[in-house]
Amino acid sequence: MGKSFVVSLLCRYLRERGKVTPFKGISLTNQVIDSPRIAFAQAVQAKVANTKPDQRMNPVLLVPSKNRVEIYVEGEKLGLYRLKEIPPKILEQMKGAVEENAKSLLGDHEFVCVEGMGNLSPSVELGTLNRLMEIGNWHATRVVNARVVLCSRDLEGLSSFVSRLPQEDRERVKLALTNRLDLIQTVLEWGYKEREAKLLAAVFRLFYRKPNKLKFLGILPEFPELSGLPPLDPPTGKHPAQVDKWVEAIEGIWGRAKEYMKWGRLDKIL
Repeated sequence: MGKSFVVSLLCRYLRERGKVTPFKGISLTNQVIDSPRIAFAQAVQAKVANTKPDQRMNPVLLVPSKNRVEIYVEGEKLGLYRLKEIPPKILEQMKGAVEENAKSLLGDHEFVCVEGMGNLSPSVELGTLNRLMEIGNWHATRVVNARVVLCSRDLEGLSSFVSRLPQEDRERVKLALTNRLDLIQTVLEWGYKEREAKLLAAVFRLFYRKPNKLKFLGILPEFPELSGLPPLDPPTGKHPAQVDKWVEAIEGIWGRAKEYMKWGRLDKIL
């Protein structure tokens, strides 16, 4: 279960409740599409949301090239740099693009599904890599006043992660989502039906609570139908852009996937 897949599911759910768009402020990936030049994952999410890919959905794109990255801001190539050596001026340009495009999408849609860059807490140090993570993760969520759903396989680390956040960001964290429960997959492999697996998930949600009172949106199993598809958001490597195949796959599993989610909890925080 990756972040891009989860955002795709959220877009699929929210499209039935209003006009929805995906948004990822900064993407680090080799898998891109042209016209507009955005990450492959955001193109898939857009189609799942029943909207067209839009440059605003991915204003900053970092494309790995050997030991450097090609930097694109709003589709325009700014140069080739080592990640740790991106000039402060370009970092500020990135921050401005993330903010402007997020606000623009928010003005045109009822829901904006923001995908972060990864599992890193806001850093005290302001090195280039930390700065990128700060812009791509927390700056983006603050701009649209997002309610945060944490996606993690490390359940034990969730409380520690949340406790280290600044108060402003800690209050944004509302729900958690995981597929770490290998027990559910084991039960399925034993030959039990999905109904029993869902029951296990429900019991887990009821009894697994840490001091931060974090509630679970869902516990997703693995979906075999997705295993034959190329990665949705690979940081390295490249494959033919098969947007429609991913969209078809998500539509195909949607009926089962939605049963593992407590959508009422999501509705309450929107």
